[in-house]
Amino acid sequence: MVSSELDEVLGLADRIAVMYRGRILAVVGPDTPREEIGLLMAGVTAEAALAATPPAGGDGTVPTDGTVPTDGTVDKEEA
Repeated sequence: MVSSELDEVLGLADRIAVMYRGRILAVVGPDTPREEIGLLMAGVTAEAALAATPPAGGDGTVPTDGTVPTDGTVDKEEA
């Protein structure tokens, strides 16, 4: 079965081969978290996603250096 409909795949498949740009990135089970499958569909391996994620602080926040961008790039949702 070939499909880009994740719900359909999760409901029918015993194994899921996730492809990106014509290459299989991973073969996972239907119990794999949707977020992980979504990252794979976008070409991001779990190892790469974990390596790019900064460690959380003890209170669940992500530590930053506290600086504010001066180039005017402010997220519209934050403004």
